[in-house]
Amino acid sequence: MYTKSLARKVIEQGHEAFVVCYEPPPANEHFEGIRAWDTIWDGLTVHRISFCMRYGFFQRKDYFDGEIEDLLVRHFSRIRPDVVHVTHAMYLTTASIWAAKRLGLPVVSTTTDFWYICPTYQLVQWDESLCRGPQPLSCTACVTGGEAGLPVRRLAAPKWLAPVLSPILTSLGWARLLRKDWLPGLLWLSERRSWMKKTLEQVDVLLAPTQNTARLITLNGLKPKEMRASGFGLEAHLARAAEIRPGDSVIRIGYIGTFRRSKGLHVLLAAMSRLPPGKVRLDVYGAMGPFPDYDRMVSGLAEGLENVSFRGTFPNAKLPDVFAGFDVLVIPSLWYENSPLVLLSAFALKTPVVASNVGSLADLVEHGKNGLLFEMGNADDLARQLRKLAEEPELLNRLRAGIPEVRTIDENIGELLDIYARLTRAYAAHERRVQRPVSLPRAALRWTSVWKFFNSRASYAEFGDGLTLIRCKVNLSPERELGFDFRWHAEEVAPDWKVVIHLVDDRGDMQIQDDHQMCQYEQDPWGFIAYRRKISISERHRGKSYRVRLWVWRSESKARLPVVRSRGLEPEIPESAISLGVVELG
Repeated sequence: MYTKSLARKVIEQGHEAFVVCYEPPPANEHFEGIRAWDTIWDGLTVHRISFCMRYGFFQRKDYFDGEIEDLLVRHFSRIRPDVVHVTHAMYLTTASIWAAKRLGLPVVSTTTDFWYICPTYQLVQWDESLCRGPQPLSCTACVTGGEAGLPVRRLAAPKWLAPVLSPILTSLGWARLLRKDWLPGLLWLSERRSWMKKTLEQVDVLLAPTQNTARLITLNGLKPKEMRASGFGLEAHLARAAEIRPGDSVIRIGYIGTFRRSKGLHVLLAAMSRLPPGKVRLDVYGAMGPFPDYDRMVSGLAEGLENVSFRGTFPNAKLPDVFAGFDVLVIPSLWYENSPLVLLSAFALKTPVVASNVGSLADLVEHGKNGLLFEMGNADDLARQLRKLAEEPELLNRLRAGIPEVRTIDENIGELLDIYARLTRAYAAHERRVQRPVSLPRAALRWTSVWKFFNSRASYAEFGDGLTLIRCKVNLSPERELGFDFRWHAEEVAPDWKVVIHLVDDRGDMQIQDDHQMCQYEQDPWGFIAYRRKISISERHRGKSYRVRLWVWRSESKARLPVVRSRGLEPEIPESAISLGVVELG
């Protein structure tokens, strides 16, 4: 909604605005590669990018995807923006920033949460404790779910031990002396912080909504060219009239948020059980679903509390009507938060806030002036603050009178347009294209020659651009599918590399063809890409023998990658191809 508001205001000021976003695929639909298309949504031009999350462990594509970068380079080249504003980089990854820098465009980014620091964006560890910044082992424990993550969580459980074990495990991992399913994720996570540093150094202006967010960015060594505190702006809401409530009125408490442990709804329900039901009432807005175990916990805590009602969700346009039913909003979060819009909306509608004394909430709520603070996670302390509201009839009015004016979206866009104009003038003066660094970790590059040697002693084919085919086993399955077990190596997988396979007869005529984009398959931290490709064989080819020919096509240059050298595989030099031998389709 924030991005939509910014785009609308930019257009109202006489400029153009183009939105790019991730589009989740429909439920139960699975497809390879990336789909992208243009739409008009509520009057805005939106370029939607969709792909399936298909890997179980943490991968480089969680923080940088070269295929998305290539797609965005083409899109930005087509629409030719003066500046790129990244309001959230998580799903499209840092590719959005690097695509802009490759084209010499200025970049502004807003830290709408902590994703630049934390892969789960909340800085909350798997055991619900707060995190100050990444440690590879602790991060691996957070992102590796289910039974696969149990061994990692056991290792990371002693908080003092995780910083000690992280460098040891990563060193053993790079040397491939440790083999675990979660190891590639650990190695990618060990590189993530360094990659984010390189990326944020290219951001011209980083906007932090609160001082707490700016502190955490600095604490974790991220250094954009310029960082400034810049709060979110809200669309104008109808003003809420001040109320004078009689002394015996029930205090109407509101909660608006998702149902997950880090949001702390269970703390609020526990506090409600400690309060007299005739003095307070709680309306909960939000939907159950994503976290069923937590949903059951919430339902159990609410059972028997007749003064608690679950109201479901509501459209944003109904926000003033919802707040009209609250005397106070409670935000019982168990994480740092990052200037939550629901808090700003509460202040805009002159509703005091009772919040956890943590992070950005403590920056925005002044205890006793515009709201009340309580010890994070402490239901007894929260109950004390709410009881105080019930027992001091004038407190609500005093808190309401202390609420400051909230920044509007018009004030927000005024500041942003000044930043955009300043950067556009600066960039117009001279060329500022940036060559993105290789995304493979430095440690992988050091070990590359060693592992390529051990993996390619029998046969290999080295193509141009640093691509090496280390293995390709061809076999025919009982289901009459021709299988190709590939193992490649590259320092950087180009998004436009297309592997082409031809099966040719003894006259050299092509009878069967298959091609695929290499980038759709995951590259491991050591630079290897291993996958199985299947080709269905029709009845007319049964019982025949064909020679298998392979080459790599580069779409950008419209040419095949040359075969530089090979061993154990027959090169076909004029065609820039290699022969994988003869296969009999019995």
